[in-house]
Amino acid sequence: MIIPAVSACSRDYIPMGFLDAETIVTDLAFMILDPDIYVFSILNSSLHQLWVRTVTGRLGDGYRYSLGVCYNSFPTPVFSESDKNELRLSALNILEAREKHSDKNLFQLYSKGKMPEDLLIAHIENDKLVERIYGYSGFTEDQLLENLFAIYFTEQERCNA
Repeated sequence: MIIPAVSACSRDYIPMGFLDAETIVTDLAFMILDPDIYVFSILNSSLHQLWVRTVTGRLGDGYRYSLGVCYNSFPTPVFSESDKNELRLSALNILEAREKHSDKNLFQLYSKGKMPEDLLIAHIENDKLVERIYGYSGFTEDQLLENLFAIYFTEQERCNA
């Protein structure tokens, strides 16, 4: 899985994707080796995007994604196998929606206001699923962050004990 090191702040989602084993990733992106596809669903959620907007640095008008600051620090609950299966299906729905627009690259698909409707719907459904699994349905952004940081700091205290 590939995550760009910099992504425009104007995007609702960071355009992440999958690569084959022959692709060489430079320092302009990060790679997660052989992740379970449910991870794609979590990282492509508005909840993760909110975390990124809050904790990451900026480069020009873009977010400077970091594995240490954004990925490794993102609070996650213990997912049940049922949760993982739902997340896997949601990830596949996003990827299938992208495939319907294979004439466009990720930049075109994720440009603000130009996202194809079926891809946007797949993302919105994914957002709802992730928030439900986290137990955050209907929360404001402030409440979401409060809960994410509570998980984060609880985990930090546990690790430092």
